[in-house]
Amino acid sequence: MVRSHALPRERVEHVAVHAHAEPHPVLGVYLLAERLEQAELHAAQACRRTIAHRPELAEWELATAQVPLLDLHGPLELSPLVD
Repeated sequence: MVRSHALPRERVEHVAVHAHAEPHPVLGVYLLAERLEQAELHAAQACRRTIAHRPELAEWELATAQVPLLDLHGPLELSPLVD
């Protein structure tokens, strides 16, 4: 839904929905950007545009748009897959 409302310049590649996250649902918006601020701005714009154009989201609002900072050079924690 978000990808269909994103503009080409926002470079949205993938959206992951975490509907049961607490205290509110979370969207993971994966996009290409030159800077952190640009990534947050483009994700917010695409989400706000989606909310504005989808009647079923009329009572929703964007709480925040933040890039989680990850330490890509630190230890990687893996757990086994559970069936």
